[in-house]
Amino acid sequence: MIKIDKTYKLSEVSRSKIALDLNFNSGIYQWINSINGKSYIGSSSNLKRRFLEYLNPNRLNRELERGESIIYKALLKYGYLSFEFRILEIIELDTNLNTNEQSLSLKILEQKYIDTIKPAYNILAFAGSNRGHKLSS
Repeated sequence: MIKIDKTYKLSEVSRSKIALDLNFNSGIYQWINSINGKSYIGSSSNLKRRFLEYLNPNRLNRELERGESIIYKALLKYGYLSFEFRILEIIELDTNLNTNEQSLSLKILEQKYIDTIKPAYNILAFAGSNRGHKLSS
């Protein structure tokens, strides 16, 4: 694990620059709403892909049709330029671990940040779990 703590203001840094910095990295990230200070914590084995997924309004709207997501709603409501994207930690993938073990390692670290920061936009109390989350029909 490499603690990086790097923040990008989407109003000041190009999306392509952020994507380039994230290339080939796994880790823990945070979205921060600069208007109200609320945030979201997430993890991904492919930070670049995940970041770019967030920047696709059509994808966010399709996902919202399937279920609830406070962070998706906030990104669409306030606009991307009202947010900062922060990398909390980069994870060097351990080649001795299988995909499930690597995913579990990411979720454990993500949970540590959820417990510490208590982000308002996270619906789920547990990283990578649907416990406590009621899916819409």
